[in-house]
Amino acid sequence: MKKLIFRLHQKRITFVEVIDFLKQMLKHHKYRNVVVVMDQARPHVSQRTQLFINIKEQKRLHVFYLPFRSPDLNPDEQVWNHLKHQELKGNASRTKEELKNLTIRKLHGMSRKPELLNGIFFRSCRASFLN
Repeated sequence: MKKLIFRLHQKRITFVEVIDFLKQMLKHHKYRNVVVVMDQARPHVSQRTQLFINIKEQKRLHVFYLPFRSPDLNPDEQVWNHLKHQELKGNASRTKEELKNLTIRKLHGMSRKPELLNGIFFRSCRASFLN
């Protein structure tokens, strides 16, 4: 079953956050292979990130990169698009903290809707066949 695993940051992420997130996923899924699809943003392809991904101890971590500048193939972009244009549409948050809390609630809610996630992944996969 698909599940959203997410973190919100109030700053531009670096390789430090990427590596920490990958470690969290490996720790959370101790006995399973972890497949990660990432775009080619600088923190994802940095030398430090590559070193972390390629060390021998990471046999369960499998990272695949999307083609450069292909947001239509990136399920993450579709999640954020749905969140912005559907879940948060017309929200009345007055502070960053209110918006952050609402966003977290909405993302958790989206995570409990397998039909929604399947649709998002389907649209991302279908985009690759339409080009």
